[in-house]
Amino acid sequence: MIPVVLHPEPRFLIPILIPICFLFAEGITLIAGIFRSPGKIRKIAALSLVAALTVLTGIHLSGNRNMVFSLEKEVEIPRTAKFIRELPDDGIMAQVGYPPELAYQTGKRVLALPITPRVLDDFIQRYQISYLLYGQHYLAPIHTDDPSLIWCYHTIKYIREHPQRYPILQVIDEFYESGASPDRIFIHGIN
Repeated sequence: MIPVVLHPEPRFLIPILIPICFLFAEGITLIAGIFRSPGKIRKIAALSLVAALTVLTGIHLSGNRNMVFSLEKEVEIPRTAKFIRELPDDGIMAQVGYPPELAYQTGKRVLALPITPRVLDDFIQRYQISYLLYGQHYLAPIHTDDPSLIWCYHTIKYIREHPQRYPILQVIDEFYESGASPDRIFIHGIN
């Protein structure tokens, strides 16, 4: 449960909210049961505790963008985005996993690479794509015996096997402060 609680994406916290709330309520009941006082005083103490924690949660959320149990999200591939912002053309086709980050940071049109290379040139022409991008992070098991486990493996292999058609423009190494594993981004042009 702890890896889910300490995740940069708050959406992963949602499924465990009910068990956490249940355990919280059980804890309040146990604490209230310790005191040998009339029921009214126990109810007031429990409600005071809930109110105090609600106020503390509000104070935390007003000063922090992230929920209490979630880690701060680090935007991926900032150096790559900076390089792409400086490129003259607008259309980029990136390996699955990278398009949201690129679109957010560059403001350029970003599409996902097709699964099969058979439609790559058609997509390049249809959507006026000028650059192709893929990275080591989503390509990490490139030497695996089962390439179907890698997103867009066949398309990336096709791009690599045709350097005259898709010359490599830049290779960028990304390092993250959060301790996430480094990434190597490959950016290709189109002839």
